[in-house]
Amino acid sequence: IPSRCFANCTALTEIDVHKNIKGVANDALVGSGYEKNQANGPLCLGRILYSYKGNVKDIVVPEGISIIEAGAFLGNTSIEKLTLGYDVEEIGDYAFQNCTSLTTIVVNDAMGIVGDGTFKGCTALKAADFSNSTLAYIGYEAFSGCTALADVKLSETTSEIGDYAFANTKIETIEFGKNINSVGANSFLNASKLKSFVVVDKNKTYSAVDGVLYNKDGNELVVFPAAKTGTFNLPKDVWKICDKAFYGSAISSVKLD
Repeated sequence: IPSRCFANCTALTEIDVHKNIKGVANDALVGSGYEKNQANGPLCLGRILYSYKGNVKDIVVPEGISIIEAGAFLGNTSIEKLTLGYDVEEIGDYAFQNCTSLTTIVVNDAMGIVGDGTFKGCTALKAADFSNSTLAYIGYEAFSGCTALADVKLSETTSEIGDYAFANTKIETIEFGKNINSVGANSFLNASKLKSFVVVDKNKTYSAVDGVLYNKDGNELVVFPAAKTGTFNLPKDVWKICDKAFYGSAISSVKLD
């Protein structure tokens, strides 16, 4: 249902939605009788949560909702806690961008996709735990600018981290499971508190030595943790240093033998 499709249809109070509806713009029903009759909180059609009503601090996504539409809560400064229902599989692009009061996310086990910029600029968010979910993809700028974000736990099923996904955060340690196979060049740009990467042995794409992220063969240095200090001795087997690998690093010296 496209943007403002049923806007200001004040007599429209009931909508019979097919279960396979694919998308609802967050302003598709603004000013309609349907929205007027809804309680404060998430606004939903079929399996899609497309917007919200009122100033609600605790958002609980209802059962049966599998998609949170792009921009659904964009700029909502009232939300403090988000609980994702067990059916949520996808959070659309910029769905919670600049929700500056959001401190807590409770994640379900079905979660598969966190879209581009989903939580960008959520400056009060301190932790994001996806460890018990089936999260596969974290999009471009998904958590960029979450300046209080210090603790992130990825799922074993996570395979891709988009460019700038965790830029300008306070993450200290990040662990990659066996399925991570793509990390954007700037995924951890300006993550000034980052001290170490941890990569499980079964990962076929990446490895970590002394907290530094390399490719699996250890001959490409992918990212050097910005908060790692002292002298760094580049391993002799390394023949390539990836773009911006040392950007903003706190090291005092490097030995390139």
